[in-house]
Amino acid sequence: MKQIDKKLAELKNMQIDSVDLVKETYNPAHLIAHRDIEKESLLDGKIYKEMLLNLWVLKSKEEKQDFISRFVESIAIKKNEDNTLSIEKINFRSTFIEQVDKLYEKGVVDIPSKMETSGNLQNISTSINLSNKQVMKE
Repeated sequence: MKQIDKKLAELKNMQIDSVDLVKETYNPAHLIAHRDIEKESLLDGKIYKEMLLNLWVLKSKEEKQDFISRFVESIAIKKNEDNTLSIEKINFRSTFIEQVDKLYEKGVVDIPSKMETSGNLQNISTSINLSNKQVMKE
């Protein structure tokens, strides 16, 4: 059991070290493997998400605007009576939508569907997992 924990810690450190927010590029095999690792609870997703959030907080306002403008064409925001903001509408750039469509076709993005359980309709996500051979090839 200690060897498994040690290997999981090594994988976690390798994943954190491999994040490059400057390039922001990943191949489909990397994304699928990351998704599958999180789903199998081999990695504490909370630590990874906190690390990404911390990197985001360190970015300047201009860097954040530049990053967001790569994906969002326009956005409508409404100020509520309690001074909070809510997003009314987001128009994503067509290039971003095309990239998501390609990832969807390759099985990187989960497929949303509905399933009936005990008479209740529930939203579920279906994944297409890669085989070891496919992961090693990528």
